Amino acid sequence: MVSIVTYVTTPDGLRDIHEVRTEFFSPPYPVSTLVQVAALVEQDLLIEVTATAIVPEDRYRAPEAIAPDSFDVSDGGGFNIQS
Repeated sequence: MVSIVTYVTTPDGLRDIHEVRTEFFSPPYPVSTLVQVAALVEQDLLIEVTATAIVPEDRYRAPEAIAPDSFDVSDGGGFNIQS
């Protein structure tokens, strides 16, 4: 993991966020950005995290292709892959 962007709706709980980060990461820590937003897309959520990782070339595995007709967006809830 090289970078993390954390979106929060309230500054409450920042200590908890820090504790979780130290539980899952060790030095050197990833670059981190914290952004307070008015709301997230899902109204019940308080936090959203976006992370970027570098996968060493020797561990890279190409993703499997997904047929374009397997996507369903009719429910308005985003992209759902039909199995």
